[in-house]
Amino acid sequence: MVETTETFPPEENQTQETPSAKTTKEQNWWKIGFFVLVFLLLIVSASFGYFLVSMRQNRPEEPLIPSTTPTIKPTSLIQLTPEEMVEEIKNKLSENFSVKDCDGLKEFSWQREDKYAIKVKGGCVEVYQTEEFEKINDEVGAYLLQNDFIKNSRNSYSYDSYDTGPKFNTLAFENNQIKCLANWRKGFVNPGGVYEVSYYVFYCGLYDQQNDSLSEILPFFETGRGYSLEKMVENYAHGGEWSFPCCGGAYWIAVKENNQWNRIYRGQDIISCEIVDKYQIPKDIYENCFEDNSGTQRF
Repeated sequence: MVETTETFPPEENQTQETPSAKTTKEQNWWKIGFFVLVFLLLIVSASFGYFLVSMRQNRPEEPLIPSTTPTIKPTSLIQLTPEEMVEEIKNKLSENFSVKDCDGLKEFSWQREDKYAIKVKGGCVEVYQTEEFEKINDEVGAYLLQNDFIKNSRNSYSYDSYDTGPKFNTLAFENNQIKCLANWRKGFVNPGGVYEVSYYVFYCGLYDQQNDSLSEILPFFETGRGYSLEKMVENYAHGGEWSFPCCGGAYWIAVKENNQWNRIYRGQDIISCEIVDKYQIPKDIYENCFEDNSGTQRF
């Protein structure tokens, strides 16, 4: 009897997976996993960015001046006139210090960007019976800065001489046309060796109305000094002159010739009548002159 081996054909639904098909299937899974990972990373990044933005928006603003909180509270200072601003600061400082209106002229020198110093007129208040000048400076400075003023370094200065000399400090602030000076002085000694009363003065003002006419003359004068215009008559002008930031003084007379201003006199003495006659200076410009030959004055 012969044994026979019976073979059966493969079923129709049974397929044999080839190596290439298996590799392709693994690659597809890797691609899906990669895209899922990228998607998750994007979600995490977006969430972290939103968290940072939220923290920044909720963070309190830093103070403009990292010092002690001033007792003078911010107000709509910039909407006030210089005189009203001084009155506002006077009322605030009077809560802790003895204050009064300034004696004498309510004006001060302000050096412009072109290095010419000119007069600023307005109001001022004086603090007395105290030497806490640094504390007052801190409060006034913080008050002005919080009201959109900026410090002007060109007009801020300090001076500290020997033991018997004066000591003073000036801080300057401005906002557009409004100029302010916080100025304290102490340690003045008279010839007898007695200290005079120390004081603190705060000024605020606007440029003198004569400045437009004065600006026409200044380019023919030296820079680094202070000038004022007292009177102008046709092609003649006279005014004052001083060392900046302070001290010293004289008066000048100028005449305009060939569209240029020429200073024909500067000093503290009475002008010579010879100069007056040479340039035919009108009487409105000078009060009197000195006759060189006779040694007398001509009025």
